[in-house]
Amino acid sequence: RGEDLLTPGGTGQRDCVGHGTAVASIIAAAPRPGADFAGLAPKARVVPFRVTEREVVNGQPQGREGTPGGLAKAIHDAADQAQVINLSLTMETDDPQVRAAIGYAVSRDVVVVAAVGNAHQDTGADPPSYPAAYPGVLGVGAVDENGNRVAQSQVGSYVRIVAPGANVTAAAHGQGLGTFAGTSFAAPFVSGTAALIRQYHPGLHADQVIARILATADPAPGGRPSGGYGYGILNPYRAVTEQLVASAPSASQGPIPAAGAAHRTVPPGPTRATALLLAGAGLLLAGLVALAATVLPRGAARHWRPGRT
Repeated sequence: RGEDLLTPGGTGQRDCVGHGTAVASIIAAAPRPGADFAGLAPKARVVPFRVTEREVVNGQPQGREGTPGGLAKAIHDAADQAQVINLSLTMETDDPQVRAAIGYAVSRDVVVVAAVGNAHQDTGADPPSYPAAYPGVLGVGAVDENGNRVAQSQVGSYVRIVAPGANVTAAAHGQGLGTFAGTSFAAPFVSGTAALIRQYHPGLHADQVIARILATADPAPGGRPSGGYGYGILNPYRAVTEQLVASAPSASQGPIPAAGAAHRTVPPGPTRATALLLAGAGLLLAGLVALAATVLPRGAARHWRPGRT
């Protein structure tokens, strides 16, 4: 069961801006007759937590803003019931409450995935982006259809992998399908892949899930790792099916296992549904539990920035 950190007593099922609807659909949209679209892990169960509805439209902030404490509580509570946490949001500052909540989630064997942000400056590496830069978090950048980094996708050691983040098709709030861009929409591809791995390989520790994702990534410019692409471009099929020669935990900045495969196998059917926290916008998604929480505000005091702008 999720929670609404903006409206006391709510379940986090309201989406006022549509950001979370899109992110959730990339992860777990159920197949529907006549719809040529489905999520990467349609059997995943999404647990809703709404932490903010603030977004920036045409340079102007709109909607109620959340707090670091609300985000920290959502992460902490979700870690008690989820196996994968998706955070399509960014903060410019290291908040002790959020850091502690991330540490708790990691200690609970949760795979934590976070967008790295869309504020790249053409001056080299960018400042740390949180929660992506916290230890144990799998930071995700964005690439386009040609495998090139999206210009706004941030660069730094906290970028661990990249995934599609340009012209992404996803569910649009009240409009069927829409097209989206940004690291907010790259992160759910990685979260969906983690959910599939935890379904097909239920005995793996979170560190091993992350190591598998990194080890099976396709090559990207700059070698591996690089500040713009991390260990490469996400390959969900390889991540789920490949049998690795070596498989050692790697959740932070250390070396990853070799990606060479003895052979590939198609695993048996899923043994269980995988619960996820989506820190996006509140929504009600057909065939799934509703979810919530969009982007963190660009407050002057906290310097928070939405993950999609």
